[in-house]
Amino acid sequence: VLLYIGVDNVASFNTEYGFVAGDEALRFAGDVIQDTVTQFGTLDDFVGRASNEVFLVISRSGRVPIMVEELGERFEKGVQLYYKAEHREQGGIPQPGGSLAPLMSFSIGVVSDKDGPFYDIHEITQAAAKKRRADQRRDA
Repeated sequence: VLLYIGVDNVASFNTEYGFVAGDEALRFAGDVIQDTVTQFGTLDDFVGRASNEVFLVISRSGRVPIMVEELGERFEKGVQLYYKAEHREQGGIPQPGGSLAPLMSFSIGVVSDKDGPFYDIHEITQAAAKKRRADQRRDA
């Protein structure tokens, strides 16, 4: 099973708090992922980073649905500490024009062999990215 985990709304966070704080928040995201996989995954599971804001987990665990739920909850709860109280209370960072940029969150695309057949890694990551985008729209 491949989990394609994106950290959403990083750009608005970086604009408000700076890149050093953004890097700390992304390091926290990686820690949440590693800790969750350690708890719910297997010793053979892989955790990696596909880009600055996208992480990958390859798991053989039968507990992937629980893992996905825990990932979202743990990140959503812990990332609050990276925001000022006023932004937490408002649920986002005020933008010019009066809108709010949402707080950072995870969007997760999950694919398995049941979603295939896949003929190469490119097809697998495309399918996972498509499911991640669907997860982003669900939370919007």
